[in-house]
Formats: sequence, structure tokens, C-alpha cells
Amino acid sequence: MTIVRFLLASAILLALWSSEAVAQTIEKAEECVSQREQQTAALVAQDWSQLERLARRYINDCEDVFSSKYNSQAHNYLSIALFYLGNFEAALAASETCIGIYYSSSSCHVQKVQSLIELEGFADARPALEIAERLIAYLIETNRKNIRSATESLSRELYQSTHDQLLAEKALLEKLRSHFER
Repeated sequence: MTIVRFLLASAILLALWSSEAVAQTIEKAEECVSQREQQTAALVAQDWSQLERLARRYINDCEDVFSSKYNSQAHNYLSIALFYLGNFEAALAASETCIGIYYSSSSCHVQKVQSLIELEGFADARPALEIAERLIAYLIETNRKNIRSATESLSRELYQSTHDQLLAEKALLEKLRSHFER
């Protein structure tokens, strides 16, 4: 009978511990979502020092919460902030970290090209530009297929917003290409 009570007590403690762990995980995820929202607000406000601070905080606090796709965005935001703060070498390093985390992030590739151009690393910028252009062309085509095959309106809206972002990045790359045609 003592063993049964022990096993029952252990099961109850395990259930309580695991529900507490789940609650803590959810709480941390909610905090990280809030941090992502704050980063977006700083980006929209073009408050580069705050964007840098918020991106670093997210990288420190939240990299174990979401997938590499979302973690790369914080590194991309850090790269953007550092770029606009005039720290092009650090911006380049952040964009390369971003690419290392999630290679398919076209935004990271665009930031790398911008940083290389500012550092007058044209020999490295040209191949980086070509990689970014090929990646964006591939992502646009893949995303068009996703829009056509989406069965839910919310999915179509998500793919359309991604498509719009990719077109904006493509236009920026076309502008950056002019640096090589002088």
C-alpha cells in the first residue's frame, strides 16, 4: 500500500510540475511575442537605438522560444539598426549571423548587400547582390504558388503580405544594383 501511495503522490507532483512548466513556457512565449511587437514598433518609428536595444534583448531572452526563422528576424533588425546608426561592420556581422541562422531570409541578404556597399566592399557586394536577387526570385515564385494553392483566406493574406515584402526587397535590390553600373 505504501508503494501505491508513493506512486500516486509522485504522479500528482509530476502533473503539478508539468502544468507549472507549461504555464511558464506560455508566459515566456507571450513575453517574446511582446518583444517582437516592440521591435516592429521601433522599426516603424525608425528609432534605431531602441531597435538595437530591443533586438539584442530578444536575442538574449528569446532565441530558445521560437524557430530559427523568427530568431533570424531579430538579427536582421539588429543589422538594420546598426546600419542606420552608421556601424556598418557590425551591421554586416549581424546580417551574416542572420543568414547563418536562416539562410532563406531574403531580408538578411539585402542587409548584407547594403552593408557591403557602405563599406565599399564592392568585390564582395556584387556576388552577395546576385545571391540575394536569385533567392528573392525563387521566393517570389514559391510564394505565388502558395497564394494560388491556399485554401483559407487567412493563409492567402499571409502569403500576399510576404509577396509584397519580397517585391519591396526586389525593388531595393534593383536600386542597389545601380551602385555597380556607374
